[in-house]
Amino acid sequence: MRLLLLLCAGAALCSAEQACPWMNEATASGILGGSAKATAKKGDCEFAAAEGKLRIDVAVTPEATQHFASLKVKCGADAKELPAIGNEAVACLAHGSERVIGRVRDQVFIITLRMKGAEPEALFDKSRFAAEQVSGILF
Repeated sequence: MRLLLLLCAGAALCSAEQACPWMNEATASGILGGSAKATAKKGDCEFAAAEGKLRIDVAVTPEATQHFASLKVKCGADAKELPAIGNEAVACLAHGSERVIGRVRDQVFIITLRMKGAEPEALFDKSRFAAEQVSGILF
């Protein structure tokens, strides 16, 4: 009987639908430093916690290289190249949040991370980690 209950509980956990195809709530909670809840629409996800928000936007386009280049320009001269993330990626501060713009083949992704009271270096490290996770899934 106990085995049957364990199997049923395990099946329920395994079949739980994930709101965001690029990151789960546990990973986002780790990045945000607190329990995060996901909301998702086609092409984007947002994780919200008391400590901040993490947004992931993904677009599939045959002109991904040009689209990435036009988004990179918006980062300006402060854009930091992020080697080994996707085909190409940059990070920049934008309106009080850290933003990573990257490309994996014909997919362009934007990660925006905003956290209350976070130091710029910590925000950069967390957004880079998020970009590593997302680009790995997109490959």
